[in-house]
Amino acid sequence: MPPAAFVQPPASWSPPATSYLVCTTPRSGSTFLCRLLRGTRDMGRPDEHLAEGRNTAARKAGGPAWIEAIVREGRTANGVFGVKLFPPHHRALQQAGIRPGDWLPGLRHVLLRRRDLVGQAVSFAIAMQTDQWVSWDGPETPREPRYSAPLIARLFDRLVEWEGYWRRYFALAAVAPLELDYEEVQQQPATAVAAIRAHLGLPAAPHVEPAEPFLPTNPQRTSRNDEWRARFLADLERQGYDLLDRPRRARAGMGTLIDWVGGRLRQPTFRLRRDG
Repeated sequence: MPPAAFVQPPASWSPPATSYLVCTTPRSGSTFLCRLLRGTRDMGRPDEHLAEGRNTAARKAGGPAWIEAIVREGRTANGVFGVKLFPPHHRALQQAGIRPGDWLPGLRHVLLRRRDLVGQAVSFAIAMQTDQWVSWDGPETPREPRYSAPLIARLFDRLVEWEGYWRRYFALAAVAPLELDYEEVQQQPATAVAAIRAHLGLPAAPHVEPAEPFLPTNPQRTSRNDEWRARFLADLERQGYDLLDRPRRARAGMGTLIDWVGGRLRQPTFRLRRDG
């Protein structure tokens, strides 16, 4: 349900000089991009500042307290603020009665997507099962993932839906984001950072410095990703794929990421046709 009224900034509110949202989906290379941006030391500190478990007290207090905590975490000394958002994060703000544009004048948007959505769904399925979301952190002994065509299919369906969420938002809000592809960011990171600087109206920088503290963001892709991708496409070829199938949404993506992954994912959202 929409909020009864949108929360407006108090008279004492001092907004960042420059603000931007990195609008994306899971397993899109957003951790790599955001570490590059934080490494410049003057492009904000974009991260999942709205994730469950962060700024808990401020989140419960709501309104100004929550926004102030998020901005404090995501702003660099020069007044530039950045934050990474998945659709549930954006919806959480809306449900709290917070429109980012009211609090962040001149707000800019960066859309990060991955051209290979099947590969993204495969990566998502592996990360969910191993609980290894970044290369330097995770369980000491990750669980061995098991191939599941239905799981990959459901995640593929959700990623497509979430990309549609951002497209609808940009269209309805008359927003023109800077669009970047994961594949290009990975190959030419300095070019991606320079494009974002220009989008934000920041002066060009001579180079990109590593973030502090430095933690290498190594690609997690292995031969298993390629094997699962080929196997999944073979399963689709054999079993069939109904392009006109409509998923049961069950308000998909409207809760928290934990809620979505833990509960709503178990509901059938994608149908593989079977012979006979």
